[in-house]
Amino acid sequence: MDKNFCHVLFRDVNPSVSTSDILNYEQSFSISLPKDYFDFLLKINGGSPIPSAYKEPDLEDFEGEELPPGIVIPDQIQSDLLKYTISPSRIDHFLGLNPASTENLEALTIGTKYTTKDDASSLLLIAFDKVGTPIYLSLSDEKKGWIYDFEEDIDFGLYDPGEATPLSELDHLVLAKSFREFVESLFPARVHFAKNFQPTEKHLDAIRQSGTEDP
Repeated sequence: MDKNFCHVLFRDVNPSVSTSDILNYEQSFSISLPKDYFDFLLKINGGSPIPSAYKEPDLEDFEGEELPPGIVIPDQIQSDLLKYTISPSRIDHFLGLNPASTENLEALTIGTKYTTKDDASSLLLIAFDKVGTPIYLSLSDEKKGWIYDFEEDIDFGLYDPGEATPLSELDHLVLAKSFREFVESLFPARVHFAKNFQPTEKHLDAIRQSGTEDP
């Protein structure tokens, strides 16, 4: 079933949940979700957004996406696409409350002790992009609801809460200052070619096969 939230279409959504389901989730982790994210779980409960792109990366940050199983693209065409194209980062799916799934808010946050401190111990995993990079929502008092990208050297304070990375050091990872703002900022994913590169029909076919653009 497809649903809409903030004018964004969500596919493959999880089964609907009630207000009490979300309140029980909050209680089990001793957290308080931002209202817009609470509303998202109540109305949509996770899923894959269209449009899905959330920021334009620098060319040096571009990483080719893995092709779906069964898709075969000639080496030279694939090499050209990696060298001469740039694609925006894309959300694969937002998590939801769904006990029947192994990849849901409950399963991926179990055992985590969240705080409202202005550091990484307040970051709640809410989504993954197309290459598996996690996206986080802050539960901190100061920056509640802010959306953050992932960086390998973030210390979430799992072993020593005192060592959690301050959010003030993660300003370069901020994607939006509220969940609603983040969803509303999503834009259609399109592949851009280098100015000096002229794609052939084979290149365009490869892009269509790879699914690197939104419908």
